[in-house]
Amino acid sequence: MRHVLKTNSNPLFKNLFDMNYEFPINHKQQAKVNITEDEKGYELAFAIPGYTKEQLNVKIENDNLIVSATMDEKEKEENKKYSRQEFQINSFSRSFYLPEQIEEDNIEANYENGILYLHLPKLVKEETSKSIVIK
Repeated sequence: MRHVLKTNSNPLFKNLFDMNYEFPINHKQQAKVNITEDEKGYELAFAIPGYTKEQLNVKIENDNLIVSATMDEKEKEENKKYSRQEFQINSFSRSFYLPEQIEEDNIEANYENGILYLHLPKLVKEETSKSIVIK
């Protein structure tokens, strides 16, 4: 005798737009960042797809690097009727304390393919020699 497993008659992937599952949305999402360091400085890469360069803001305030994005209410397109919404593009802000060895005047930023790259160069320490008098 063969055993038959009874399953729901609905196919596994019937129509993605008809699924009733709602994904939880965290309205306080932070931009994800990778930070690397080498002898020349720090590299920060923020994964923030969906923004334009004009919506992004990078500034230094009280020894903190602040990266933020703002979305106008018109840009949010809240009046759209979604069949499914798994992501939202919202305003955000992240801040990082800057170490003393950063050259603040030479920080570079580049936004490409949804990734914001920041290069924070380290101060070049001039090697000096000083004799110490022994008493």
